[in-house]
Amino acid sequence: MIANKDIFMAIFDISSEKLDNLDLETSLDEDFGWDSMCKVMLISEVSETLDKVVEADDLEPLETVEELDTFISSL
Repeated sequence: MIANKDIFMAIFDISSEKLDNLDLETSLDEDFGWDSMCKVMLISEVSETLDKVVEADDLEPLETVEELDTFISSL
């Protein structure tokens, strides 16, 4: 289960129901179009909702939904 559903829904065009049924090993690049715009949206969303600063370089190693969710939770 994804812990940061609100942030995922703000970044990606996905419903809460789809997130609930999503395989955590889903590829960000292939299935979500994880590109520079998504990364900018994530940086902005994290800044607004969590009051944390994320650098774009911190996002480069992330490949799966689970890795992104874990990263957000670690902030």
